[in-house]
Amino acid sequence: MKSNGGRWKEWTIKEQIGQGSYGKVYKISKEDFGHTYEAALKLIDIPQSGAEIETLRSDGVDEKSIQTYFFSIVNEIVKEFELMSKLKGHTNIVSYEDHMVAMKGDGYGWQIGIRMELLTPLDTYIKTHPFYIRDVIKLGIDVCKALVLCQKQDIIHRDIKPLNIFVTEFGDFKLGDFGIARQLEKASYAMSKKGTYDYMAPEVYKGNPYNSTADIYSLGIVMYRYLNNNRIPFLPAYPEPIMHSDKEKANLLRANGTAISPPCNASGKLVDIVLKACAYEPSDRYQKAEDMQRDLEKLVLLNQVGNSVSSSGSFSEKEKIFRKTETEVKSQSARPDTGGTMKVTAKDLPQSSEISSKHKTAAIISVSAVVLIVAVIFTIGLLSFGGEEYDYTNDDTEKEETVIEPEMDDIAENVSNDLPSEMTEEEKEELFQKAKDSNTYEHEPVQMYDGHVYAIFNIRKEGLNSFQETEQWCEERGGHLAVINSEEENEFIYQYVLDSGLKLAFFGYTDEKEEGVWEWVYGESDYTNWAEGQPNNGANNKSHKGENYAEFYRKNSDGTWNDAIFAVNTHRFICEWE
Repeated sequence: MKSNGGRWKEWTIKEQIGQGSYGKVYKISKEDFGHTYEAALKLIDIPQSGAEIETLRSDGVDEKSIQTYFFSIVNEIVKEFELMSKLKGHTNIVSYEDHMVAMKGDGYGWQIGIRMELLTPLDTYIKTHPFYIRDVIKLGIDVCKALVLCQKQDIIHRDIKPLNIFVTEFGDFKLGDFGIARQLEKASYAMSKKGTYDYMAPEVYKGNPYNSTADIYSLGIVMYRYLNNNRIPFLPAYPEPIMHSDKEKANLLRANGTAISPPCNASGKLVDIVLKACAYEPSDRYQKAEDMQRDLEKLVLLNQVGNSVSSSGSFSEKEKIFRKTETEVKSQSARPDTGGTMKVTAKDLPQSSEISSKHKTAAIISVSAVVLIVAVIFTIGLLSFGGEEYDYTNDDTEKEETVIEPEMDDIAENVSNDLPSEMTEEEKEELFQKAKDSNTYEHEPVQMYDGHVYAIFNIRKEGLNSFQETEQWCEERGGHLAVINSEEENEFIYQYVLDSGLKLAFFGYTDEKEEGVWEWVYGESDYTNWAEGQPNNGANNKSHKGENYAEFYRKNSDGTWNDAIFAVNTHRFICEWE
């Protein structure tokens, strides 16, 4: 499969709209004969970081085999694009438009760009729209329609979860990310899959053989969550707080076949449908997606004659069954006003090799299918850079020659940029240089996420000696100590610290107002991921000497936070600008 040349210069990056497990997503647009066309651009790096290369080396893999290994991952992903092109045009499957593949100059790395239709992620949609029982049913019907096509093509998605479900401007639900996550798992040893575990069928969780009913199971868990106050089976009932250990226990209970109780906001036939989809034994589930679709459609027909909630399974068209949680409301309203925003242009975004994992998506508006069809369709295939051509074949010799070709431009550099900036060039340079000079690692430490700028600083080099001093230091520069409002932002900061060659850093989490009462610098705690018994900075802890702030230290394999002991000679702190 060869490219026929070309670049994406006519497309302009407008904003970053998401960050997922394997890369960042941007909103892009182009002007053509007085019309504006919009799309989404996902950028994926393989490998995600140098740590993955080092892991292979430590396992005794030689350099040429490492090159071939990562190339094989790229080749498998390209094959997935062929599959995605076959599914294109289906009402309930995200439309794949085009892709690019670029090799990096280090001889190991690749960057993949995927252009697809612009849609609103499900969780973002729910935060900005009322969500009713009828919407959950429609979600189930629409995803079933996508799975019907998958079953006809002998395709098992295997990664159905809210992050991979999207909503059109007309309220239709679409399934996306076919096969890519499955291939990328092979390329990343350190990648967290906990979001996937929450929806994974027991047989997949255990590594046993599975079939298409695994997708039906995952869809059932997604529906269960939205019918159960945003909680998967076996988690504490809303509004009880959720600890990381609660999620682990919940997933183990499901994997071991513990009977699932009905979701709290459903009854009658709807409960029967959801619990059948979530049956522990694959043979007890719907065997065909069309059967589940038919039962859900029957439920809708039955309820056209009434609006009351009853034991027969009727549901109220007026009853909103999913609402913003207190955490989500706070995260939207409690961000401090730092006296103006701080934005950067696309050239100030981290380079592709620094793309972090996991994401918090921002609300976006999708364009109609008609506009997308009118848009200029790029050739499906590999697009070359600078006239170079790459032949993706199965011949080992050609693979090796391809991997060691000269350096190519990153895909992001082949897309125009139109990100707004209120900073002068001098201000940006001063910030970047300040962050660079304050750290001992090599790559550029400043990163942008969800419209915010983050930088890690060395507390000793700044002449600071306390949490209060670092807090004041950030505020004097128009920012604040970083705060975390979601699991996606938590993952971003974790990966940011790891990519920076660090093990720990502290942010704006403190109990300075009242001993043992922890909160972010702007108010109550919105999102935390502490391990059991953490943070342990109490006055009775002699080693911590009653410190009134917490530092996360990523030493747990499950990704939970452990509190670290303060050491002025080694510690960093994270500032955030909005």
